[in-house]
Amino acid sequence: EDSLRSACNDFIENTSISLAGPVLTFVEKCKGVSSANGGESSALSSQSFMNAEYVLTVMTRALDRLEPELGEINTQMSLYMESAATRSILLKPVVRKIARLL
Repeated sequence: EDSLRSACNDFIENTSISLAGPVLTFVEKCKGVSSANGGESSALSSQSFMNAEYVLTVMTRALDRLEPELGEINTQMSLYMESAATRSILLKPVVRKIARLL
């Protein structure tokens, strides 16, 4: 049971990073600057990574790779799991993790 739990947690972590890595990295940068400056928004807005072009690039890149990555993940999962319901159950924690981190 512990091995299965560990494997599922690894899957959730790796899949989350695979699907939303650039966005999660951007959010972590924002959180780091915000917490270092007591939550002051002016410190965050002055950061070079808050440039509109950079933010647009990060989000566009994430959206562009989302569908192909999901397709690849679904293909890989279908090699081991025949049931679409089982695959869906495994992907729900991935979606929750990404939503929670954003």
